[in-house]
Amino acid sequence: MSTDSTLQRFNALETLRILFSHPEVMYACIREMDQQGERFIRELALTGYVRAYSAKLSSKESKRLRIAFDAENLYRCNVVSDREHRRNESRLYFQDSVIAAFRLTHVGLYEAVTDVKLIRLLTGLRESRDRLTGQKAPMPALSFVDTDPDYTEFVEDLFEQLSGLVGLMRSNILNLEDMGRNLEAMSADASRKNTDFDVYRQTLFEQIAHIYNRQVIPVMNFLDHRQALKDGTNLFQTLDEIARAFSINGRQPDSDNVAKVALSLSGMFRPIQQVAGQTSRYLHKTRRAILEQNAMESFYGDLVKDLRENVQSDMRGKYIRGVPERLNLFEGLKRRQRPKSYLLSDTKAYYDTLLSEMEARIEDARQLYRPIIQAGEIGFSDAAAQRQQRAERLYAWLRQCHLRPSRDIVAALHYRLQDWVEGYTFVDLLTAFMYLQQSTPPGMQIITTNHRRYLREQDEFHIYRKSLLIRDNGDAQSADNEPERTHDGQ
Repeated sequence: MSTDSTLQRFNALETLRILFSHPEVMYACIREMDQQGERFIRELALTGYVRAYSAKLSSKESKRLRIAFDAENLYRCNVVSDREHRRNESRLYFQDSVIAAFRLTHVGLYEAVTDVKLIRLLTGLRESRDRLTGQKAPMPALSFVDTDPDYTEFVEDLFEQLSGLVGLMRSNILNLEDMGRNLEAMSADASRKNTDFDVYRQTLFEQIAHIYNRQVIPVMNFLDHRQALKDGTNLFQTLDEIARAFSINGRQPDSDNVAKVALSLSGMFRPIQQVAGQTSRYLHKTRRAILEQNAMESFYGDLVKDLRENVQSDMRGKYIRGVPERLNLFEGLKRRQRPKSYLLSDTKAYYDTLLSEMEARIEDARQLYRPIIQAGEIGFSDAAAQRQQRAERLYAWLRQCHLRPSRDIVAALHYRLQDWVEGYTFVDLLTAFMYLQQSTPPGMQIITTNHRRYLREQDEFHIYRKSLLIRDNGDAQSADNEPERTHDGQ
C-alpha cells in the first residue's frame, strides 16, 4: 500500500503498537495466507483490508493506521522481511516472529501443521543428531564444553527447535480437539437455520476431510512411537539418540531435558488419536447421510418424471411402468418360496374337519391302549419271521384305524404311526402305505399325483409323490380343507 510522500513514518515500536491496537487487519491477512497456503500477502489485498477497517475509525486514527500499514513503512521497520514484484502484483512477506505473535493472540489462527512442515522439523532434528554423534562429516566435531561458543550456540538452537516443536504440537492438538468436539454441534446448528443445509453439509464435509487428511493424520503418525519411516528414524528414535549422545559425552542435564521433551510429545499422542477417531466417525456418518440423501433425491426425481408422463396421458390405458424393474425393488421375488399358512379358519367345514380328526384319534386311543409293536422288533432284522410278524401287527392296526379323506395320505399315516408305533421308521410307513393301496378302506380310493413332497428324518430327506385319499363319489371337500404343509419327520 503506497501513501503520499508527505506522510510521516513510524519507527518499529510505534508501528507494532498500532498493529496490535487494531489486530483485525493482521488477522484478516493471516487468515487469507492460511487459506491460500502462501507465505505472503498481496499489497492490493492488504490495502483493501485497511480501507474497510479504517472506515469506522476517526480521521486521525485512520490516518495513523494507513501510515503504519504503508508498504514502505513496514519494510523500513523490518516488520516485512521482503517485497517482490511478480506477475504484475506486489507481494509482502511479514516476519515469521510478527506472524507468530499475532497467532498467539487469536486461538483460531493457529499454524496448521502439514506433512511437509513435519518432515522439515524432523529433518532439522536428524541433522542435529548427526552433528552430535559426529556423523555429519563436513561439519567440525562438537567439543561438549560450555566455554566453546560453537557448542553453546548449537545447544541453544537445538532446544529452540524442541521448544518450538512442543508449542506447535500443543497448539495444533488443542485446536483440533476443539474442532472434534464441535463437529456434531455445527451440523445440528446448521440444520436448524434457514440455510441450504445440503450445500452447507457438503462444504463442511469437504473441509473436515481436508483437515483430517492434511493435519490430523500427519500429526498422529508423527507422534506415533511405532511409526516406521523409509528414510530414517522417527521422531522418538531421533530424540533417544540425541539424549544418548549427550549422556555419553557427560552432558546429563541436557540429556534429561531432551528426555523430558520426548515424554511431553509422547503424552500428546492419545489426544490426537481421539481427535482422529471423532473425525473419522463424523466423516463416515456424514458421507453415508449424503449418499442416502442423493439416492432419495434421484429416486424421487425418477418417480416425479414418470408421474408427469402419466398425468399428461390417458390414465385409462397407461400406468407407471418400468419403475420396479429400474429400482430393483422386487428382484428375485418370484424365485423365493412364499410362506405357507396353516389356513386357520372359523368356517363350518374347518370345524367339521378338525372334529372328525379328533374323533378318529380318540377312537384309535381307545382301541390301542398300548403300542402295537414293541421295541427291538424293528424291520431291519434279518429274520423273515420277525419282519412278517411286525407287518401283520401293523396291518391289524391299520384295519382298526378310522381314516378320513386327505390331500396327503402319506403324511397323515406318518403322523399316526409316529404316535403309536414304538421304534417307528420309514420302513413301517412304506409297509402301511402299500397295505392301504392294496386294501383301501370301503367307499374310498387312493389317487397318486405328480406333485412332489418330502419327509425329513434327522438329517435325511425322503421325497415321495403326493397321494390323495378321497371318497368313491369324488367328494374331496374335506380333503381340500386340510392345510398344505412341508412335513418334518423329527
